Amino acid sequence: MLHLCRYRFHPSSRFILHDKKPLHKYGLQGTHHLLPDTGKVSSTLPTRAVLKKDKIYAWCSCGYSGTQPLCDGSHLHYYIPTNLRPVRFIPDKDMEVWFCNCKQTKTRPFCDGSHRKVSAKLEKASEESESK
Repeated sequence: MLHLCRYRFHPSSRFILHDKKPLHKYGLQGTHHLLPDTGKVSSTLPTRAVLKKDKIYAWCSCGYSGTQPLCDGSHLHYYIPTNLRPVRFIPDKDMEVWFCNCKQTKTRPFCDGSHRKVSAKLEKASEESESK
């Protein structure tokens, strides 16, 4: 059993959750991917990742992780205002995926192009602030 410190994590435990038993053999685990809220935008571009078969990956859904796009436990800190939890995923084969970094995706944890809308909103907001 792996014991995690609340504020500092061992580097090898950041991306793989060893002490959680999966609900299903492969695919999305639990129901955190169904939570209605969206997290803080950490980047407007997706991240390409090569996933290994049978490893448990935890995608950050809150946007506060320092190791984006994967969770480092930042959502546990008392000063982070979020109810979001990491989305766990177990690949059934070695695969290459694009993880969402804007946290607005409808297909958590994978990118669905929502970052284009976020980029447009950010550009519009910056233009309005410059014109004032």
